Amino acid sequence: MKKNPRLFFANGTITQYTSSTIDVLKKLKEAGQVGNKVALVNVADEFGIEAANNACPYYYANGQVLGQAFEGVGTMDRDAVTEYLKSHTFKTLIGEIDLRSQLQNIAYTVGQWQNGFFRSIAGVGLAQSELVAPRVKTGWA
Repeated sequence: MKKNPRLFFANGTITQYTSSTIDVLKKLKEAGQVGNKVALVNVADEFGIEAANNACPYYYANGQVLGQAFEGVGTMDRDAVTEYLKSHTFKTLIGEIDLRSQLQNIAYTVGQWQNGFFRSIAGVGLAQSELVAPRVKTGWA
């Protein structure tokens, strides 16, 4: 399938989200914390999908990438900025971001509500220390 040359995936792909979810559930099952049935809920509100609290630096980094691209080309020309994004890496708050494949190399992919906050429990290209452990919730059966 041919990619749209102006489309960049900064929040991961459905394959990354699905694979991360499967990995989290496999680990919980192997640890004996969940059985063969689980409930998955996709939380969204009227403004769109909710971001995990620890995703704030991630979104700030996306702004850094765009800022560096605009500075790098010295113009707001869409084609020039697109080509710059596709041919450079970017130093950011969360590490070096690479969009040359049009797919960001760092993404939070699975989150869970814990103590009133939406937390990242899985991701791609992230250190385990940046994620929180999933919690098995009781009383949902």
